[in-house]
Amino acid sequence: SPGAPPLYLAAPSPLSALDRMGRAGTECPVSAVVPVYNGRDFLGEAIASIRAQTRPVDEILVVDDASRDGSAELAESLGVRVLRQPVNRGPSAARNRALREARGELVAFLDADDWWLPDHVERLVGACERHPEVLVAAPRTQLWRDQQRPELDDPPHDVPFDAVAALARFNFVPQAGAVVRRAALLEAGGYDEALRLSEDYDLWLRVALRGPFLFVPAV
Repeated sequence: SPGAPPLYLAAPSPLSALDRMGRAGTECPVSAVVPVYNGRDFLGEAIASIRAQTRPVDEILVVDDASRDGSAELAESLGVRVLRQPVNRGPSAARNRALREARGELVAFLDADDWWLPDHVERLVGACERHPEVLVAAPRTQLWRDQQRPELDDPPHDVPFDAVAALARFNFVPQAGAVVRRAALLEAGGYDEALRLSEDYDLWLRVALRGPFLFVPAV
């Protein structure tokens, strides 16, 4: 319909392999991205966990999806960069906007009601820097309360691998812990904004056709 947002993001101008991936062993700028919708009660703790990292990120970017509980104002009071969506469009649109406007070569995603352990960025970003061909680095997650992890084998540990077959079995990439190469996600079309569920799984499958993933067996 006229004026409707595109289903996928337009791909950016072609990038050389070195522009897209950097050089092995060099430090990559990192943007921490936190989409939020009415998450004020948890957002402060999420931001605090980013600031407590043993390896600092280069920017913290909160995308407020038209919250009505003061989430954007809280984020601004904490001194982070805030992008405000004029209307609620869902997590796919919020993350796509962050991908377009983030300044980092690597993007580390965190949900507003989750938090990272202090060495999360050091482990995941370090893995991406050691393996510049890797497009997505995925950690193990820790589940709370009565949740249980699926009884499935982990993917290969700490080595780049073709993730298509592993993803066909189950989604081993947690949205709230993934570290990704921003250009790779843009080139794959970004998140499908028509999806409100499994939008991350859909994107990981498309990105996996473009290059290797890496699984870091640490929370």
